[in-house]
Amino acid sequence: MNIIIPELIFSNEMNIKLLDLIQSHAPNLYRFINESYAESNLSNYIEENGCTAFETWELKRCGFKNDKNKLFSSGLGPLLAKTKANDPDPVWIIELVHLEIGINGAVIQNPTIENLNKKESLSLYESILPTIFKSEFRIEFISNERWRIFPLNSINTKSFSPKAIAGKNINNFLDYTDKLRNWRKLLNEIEIVWNKHPVNTNRNKNGLETINSLWLYGGALSWDFNKHESIILDDLENIKIYENIELWIKKLEDIDLSLKNHLYDKNNKQKKDIKLTLFGTNRSIEISPLKNLNIFKRIIYSRKNKWQYYLG
Repeated sequence: MNIIIPELIFSNEMNIKLLDLIQSHAPNLYRFINESYAESNLSNYIEENGCTAFETWELKRCGFKNDKNKLFSSGLGPLLAKTKANDPDPVWIIELVHLEIGINGAVIQNPTIENLNKKESLSLYESILPTIFKSEFRIEFISNERWRIFPLNSINTKSFSPKAIAGKNINNFLDYTDKLRNWRKLLNEIEIVWNKHPVNTNRNKNGLETINSLWLYGGALSWDFNKHESIILDDLENIKIYENIELWIKKLEDIDLSLKNHLYDKNNKQKKDIKLTLFGTNRSIEISPLKNLNIFKRIIYSRKNKWQYYLG
């Protein structure tokens, strides 16, 4: 059994002692990693794949094989739109986002809009339909967080997921070539419509992020998704520790309670065939019990537990 915890690992720039937090607030997780060995996979997922380490794992587990001319993140279009394998068109999606404008440019700080309900999303969608009808695009409402977009002419651009570029200047990832000129024109018109939209006025009054833009990504053809039996504990995925450390710690404690049942039997002994995979934006760490190794590797790993180095 593979247990997955997305967004548990921090980037080095944050200078946070993750191991100390685990030791203090997640005793079951701390015990398991003390009884295990770790293997780390560090890569520049954003530049190489256009998506996070966890999104890459999800796509691979679902059987996605990307076109060599596209980034791996192109598969997020069909995956998140939940299309059928016989869908004939490349699946492009547009995420509802809040762009934060600062001295360093425009940034998507939180890739998932907080408390966005269907009524709000539909209201925003319906408000731009007259603008859409005048364009060469068609937009389909598929969920509160994202919609599907159908271009009249094919789009050929790199796909970067909102989660992969969160906190980074979007100018480094935007395509300013002529091939997306009509999309940029439409997006500018949509942003004007939403500037004083009642949904945003109300969200602003309630201290919630407004929806002031859309982020285009995806572009792959649909495929027949493979099913996987991994257990995904994603409580931390949309929480920023530097914004609400109390909530982050509470979610870590909730995950740890769930882990107790997954990792240990009723006699409090470690279950067999368990693997734990922790994810950050650009890194994944696989943690497996030492007893799964042969005797020679067990001696090596027991002398130096690599997870101490990986988790800091």
